[in-house]
Amino acid sequence: MVYSTKEGYRFRVRCANADSVNLLGDFNDWSTTSHPMTPTEDGAWELALDPGAGPHRFAYFVLLAKRDGDGERIDALASVVLQEDVHGSSPMRRMAS
Repeated sequence: MVYSTKEGYRFRVRCANADSVNLLGDFNDWSTTSHPMTPTEDGAWELALDPGAGPHRFAYFVLLAKRDGDGERIDALASVVLQEDVHGSSPMRRMAS
C-alpha cells in the first residue's frame, strides 16, 4: 500500500516472514539496496519517501532465507509482472503524484 503524506509517501507491504524488504523503482534506477524498509511489529515493512515528481513505477524486493540459500519473492499485490532480463521477474506498481 502507498499512503500520501505531507512529506511525500509512506510505502507499506505485508511480508511477515521476510528477512529484508527494499523499495525499488524508476526513482532509484531500480536499485535493490538503496531504499531498505523497516519492519513493524505487525509483520509489515514501511518506508517514508519523497520520490519527486511522478508518476513513478515501483516494486518491493523481498528477500527470504531458505535452507538452500536466499530466495527472492514477487509482491503478491503487484498489478503487473514483467520479465526483463537475466535478473528475472520485476513486479511493478504505478504511483501517481
